[in-house]
Amino acid sequence: MNEFIETLVEYLNNNFEWDTLHLKISIQPKSINYKPKFFLDNERIPFRLKSEMKNYIMDTVQKKHIQSTKNGKNKWNFANLTLYPDGSHEIEYIWNQDHQDEVDGYNREAEEEDPNYKAPKWHWEE
Repeated sequence: MNEFIETLVEYLNNNFEWDTLHLKISIQPKSINYKPKFFLDNERIPFRLKSEMKNYIMDTVQKKHIQSTKNGKNKWNFANLTLYPDGSHEIEYIWNQDHQDEVDGYNREAEEEDPNYKAPKWHWEE
C-alpha cells in the first residue's frame, strides 16, 4: 500500500496544487467504483485523473482487496482514503452488510429471471 500512496502523491503533486484528497471506494465482485474529491484550502477543486492513473487505482484496489480478505477474513466492500501531499493518510475499511444484502437481492432476482445469469462471487467464495 505504501507504493500506491507514494505513486499517487507523486502523480498529484506533479499535476496540480492540492492539500487533501478524499477517495471513496466501493467494491463488489467484478466491479470497483471510486470517487475522488480534491480540495485546496477547504474548497473543492476540479481535477480529472488521466486514464492510466484511473487504471492504476483500480488495479491496486483489486489487489489490496484480494490480499487483505483472503478466506473471507477482514471483509470490506467500502473504503475511505484521505490523503495529503506529504504522503500522510488515513484509510478506513468498511463492511456494509445492508448494502451487500441489497446487491445480493438484485443478483437473486436476475438469476430467477435469466437462468443463464450467474451472479459474480467474491474471490473467497470461489
